[in-house]
Amino acid sequence: MSNYKLRAHHGLCIQFFEGKGYSDSFTSNMSNVINNINNDSYIQVVTNKDVICNGCPNLENDVCNSQHKVGEIDKKVLTLCGFKENEIIKAKDFFQRVNEKIIKANKLKEVCKNCEWLYICGKNKV
Repeated sequence: MSNYKLRAHHGLCIQFFEGKGYSDSFTSNMSNVINNINNDSYIQVVTNKDVICNGCPNLENDVCNSQHKVGEIDKKVLTLCGFKENEIIKAKDFFQRVNEKIIKANKLKEVCKNCEWLYICGKNKV
């Protein structure tokens, strides 16, 4: 059993990841995280640096230089999915709730309207 800190909005990013990202280091790290999370893993839902942020060029002194923008997306995910910050939940349940409450509920464009990667997620119909 493994535990992973994940920003709330990364529950969306992981479900649409197709190997693109800010840098080779970032995409390599993201691939590794995705490959290591399984149904027996637990997620601690956070709104700050997590395991995916490692390797991201936007991370400076352990703080995202886009914190205001991504923090707003995190808050929307927390609210729509009913998560509490620092809540620990089984990975399977975390991704299922994000999928049901945002992706299947057709709220992705509303939640991620200011995200530069929305063009990837938006083209993938659920």
